[in-house]
Amino acid sequence: MVYFQALQASATDGTTKYDGGLASTQENPKRLLSVLVQVTELPLVSSMLQIWYETEKVAELPLNLINSPDASGQVEPYGKNLLNEVEVGFDIPVGATVKAAVKAVGGTQTLIGAYRYEVTA
Repeated sequence: MVYFQALQASATDGTTKYDGGLASTQENPKRLLSVLVQVTELPLVSSMLQIWYETEKVAELPLNLINSPDASGQVEPYGKNLLNEVEVGFDIPVGATVKAAVKAVGGTQTLIGAYRYEVTA
């Protein structure tokens, strides 16, 4: 069965902010399948979506690759094939947490979305 857990992180210029994360427990060990994500503002060029396993950064993507409702009104949007889902495929060890983060450069950036996962036991 596939489960979803909401995520949200908002960072101001020059900061990185983390969502509370998806934790794997003895009762519910998890496999993170993907992260569903959207940027609520117009994505800024140097801002990043990051995915962290404890203290290890396992993914970093420019926010201008991520879908945003504000980008649809632009005359020249960043791209035509923007992402809403970032595939991960990672078994989270029991006791560990995976977190999404937003690194804001040039202004406030807010991520909303969900962790898409399975319970592996």
